[in-house]
Amino acid sequence: NDSFWKKYEGVYPYNISYFCYKIYENDRKIRRMQASLGDFRFGAVSRDTLSQPKIFVLVIGESARYDHFGINGYQRPTTPLLEQTDHLYSFHNVLACANLTEFVLPFMLTRATLQHPDLQFEEKALPDAFQEAGYFTAWIANQGDNYPFIQRIAQDADVSEFLTTAFNASDSQDEYLLPLLDELLAHDARQKLIVIHTHGSHFQYDMRYPAAFEHYKPNMNRQKRLDRSEAGLQRLVNSYDNTILYTDYILSQIIQRLEQQQAISALVYLSDHAESLYDLPARQVLHGNTKPAVQELHIPLLVWLSDAYEQTYPEKVAQLRQQLDKRLSTTNLFDSFLDLANIHYPDEQLGQSFVSPLFHEDSVRYVLTPDQRIITLK
Repeated sequence: NDSFWKKYEGVYPYNISYFCYKIYENDRKIRRMQASLGDFRFGAVSRDTLSQPKIFVLVIGESARYDHFGINGYQRPTTPLLEQTDHLYSFHNVLACANLTEFVLPFMLTRATLQHPDLQFEEKALPDAFQEAGYFTAWIANQGDNYPFIQRIAQDADVSEFLTTAFNASDSQDEYLLPLLDELLAHDARQKLIVIHTHGSHFQYDMRYPAAFEHYKPNMNRQKRLDRSEAGLQRLVNSYDNTILYTDYILSQIIQRLEQQQAISALVYLSDHAESLYDLPARQVLHGNTKPAVQELHIPLLVWLSDAYEQTYPEKVAQLRQQLDKRLSTTNLFDSFLDLANIHYPDEQLGQSFVSPLFHEDSVRYVLTPDQRIITLK
């Protein structure tokens, strides 16, 4: 059925009826979610009585591979700005719990796990917990407005904004989120959570960055056709690496803005999943493969902390440093991010938090495939 409908998404005039139906159906799903979750509470509270402002930023990446970040040992210098950034920590062994964005996000932003998936429908999400603790919340995004799950969260935030450029428009680039971030940072709220959902490294790669970041050449140069030849592979990788170079710039711009705030602040960057680039031996490409290679699941997780944060929470910083090589998954984000902000709730699972002394790594990590199977990886 899905394949049938996709054939008509770009065919006029059939697509008018299709998208009207999708808008109606998504709106109905959002209303149902809001009604069923209306009385839900985590009981989340902040344990701080600090006078300093607090700002926490979650940047959700897209299709970013751990091993193509220069800061993680890649042979190309794709992250020159981040490598010069103080108080920046990179985790080395993090796997996505799925290889499709719409599958990953509920497990990233709620307490749901692959063993308990229904929690994504029965409980609210990370920004809601921050709201309970007295935070001003904002969701700004360069994608994701077609996911009812994300729309529900965004509508319940104090501020939400989705860029309206077409998915593959040449001006659909993440730097257009920065003016929105400036407005939010200027807001007079003393405690803020800002979620930034980026377009990152989603195919078509050469549409993700402006000409100034066309560093590795030859690139795809607006050619949509995938080519498994050696030359085609080089163009693919060059274009992909340019997206990482651009991500380095975007993250550095966000960090510079946070540094200027003189606040207790932290930034967490986590990609939804990674990407295959015709890697041997399977020669898979892009993401969403039903038998994903590890390259499609091994994702970057970066944490930046302000001077004020490290001075205020030295114990959390010490714990974080100890966990950089531990096995993690996207399902660790919920409790880790709340603990990072010193927000706690009665049923919290501090064993999942990489800034808690109670943290323990899982011996096995679970991955949901596009055909709804659960596979295990170490």
